[in-house]
Amino acid sequence: MVTTATRQRDLERVRIILFESDRRAGRSMSRYLAQSGCRVLAVQDALEGVERILEFAPQVVVLSLDMPDLVGDRLVRLIRAVTKAPVLVMGGGPPDGLLTRALNAGADAYVPDPITRTLLEAAVRACVRRVDGAPEAATPQNGKAHPER
Repeated sequence: MVTTATRQRDLERVRIILFESDRRAGRSMSRYLAQSGCRVLAVQDALEGVERILEFAPQVVVLSLDMPDLVGDRLVRLIRAVTKAPVLVMGGGPPDGLLTRALNAGADAYVPDPITRTLLEAAVRACVRRVDGAPEAATPQNGKAHPER
């Protein structure tokens, strides 16, 4: 059984930069991720955020597609120019148009916006797994909940 403590440990100290133009939403998501053990840097300005990537060296980039100063696919291209960290994009409405362009520009995954805490944590965890390698296969000895691949 996966407990809250287990979920917190697997995200402990993961560095995330969060691009979110809505101050209230950014605070909520930052709080959720921080409570899961992540170190979060939230930015409301796209170009400032790209500069901060160089200083912060995030392991995951979480990006709202509706940043007012730079359209999602263009921002993804800039992010890709400075980091190989997984880019998780959030967007409202049907997954089309801007989202498709963002994924084609180098984003790794998409989650709908508004997003729940559990989905945000799961999506970040999936991004971290891709970078760190696949989780250990489940065996009776280790009790892992992951199926064998």
